[in-house]
Amino acid sequence: MNKEENMEREMDDSFLDKKFKENSFLVPDNYFNNLEEQILAIAKLSSTETAENFKVPKGYFEDMNAKILSQINVNKASQESGFNVPESYFEELSANILEKTKVGKQVKMVRFSFIKYAAAAVVLIATTFGSYMYNQNNQTVTEKLSNIPDQEIADYLNYYTDAGDVTLIIESTDDFSSIEEKIDRQISN
Repeated sequence: MNKEENMEREMDDSFLDKKFKENSFLVPDNYFNNLEEQILAIAKLSSTETAENFKVPKGYFEDMNAKILSQINVNKASQESGFNVPESYFEELSANILEKTKVGKQVKMVRFSFIKYAAAAVVLIATTFGSYMYNQNNQTVTEKLSNIPDQEIADYLNYYTDAGDVTLIIESTDDFSSIEEKIDRQISN
C-alpha cells in the first residue's frame, strides 16, 4: 500500500457515525443578526440581579473604624513572640546539663536469650525435616520396592501381566523361586 492510498483511506469517513460526519462548527441561521441585542439583554439582567443580591448590612460603616483598629492591634500582638529567656539561662545551662547527667539511674537491660534458642531450634527442625524429605525422595527403585510386601507385588503381576511378560520378569529377578512356583501353579490350573 503506497502513501496516497493510505491517505485516501484515512480521509474516508464511512466508519464514522452520522453525528460525527456533520460539520460541528456551523453557526445557526440569523445568529449574527441579533447577537448584539442578546448580549445587552444578558448584561442588563445580570446587573439587576447583582444590585438586588448584594446589600450592605446595617451599621457596617459605623463599626468599620473600630474593626480596622482592632485588626491592627491583633497584628501587632502576633508580631511579639511572648517568649522571654530567663536571666542567666545560658550561663547556667552547661552546669544544669552536667548535673542531670551525673545523677543517673541504673537501667536494667532485658536480654531475650530465649530468642536465640528458639531460632536455633527452628533451624535444627528445618534442616532435619529437609534432610528427611530429601532422603525420602532419593530412594532407589529397589529400596522402594523392598518396602512393598511380596504378596502385593505377586498379585499385581498376576493381574496385569500376560504370558509374554513372564520371561522378562524372570530375567530381571535375582530370587525368582517364589515367582516360578506361582507360574507353575498358574500353568497347571
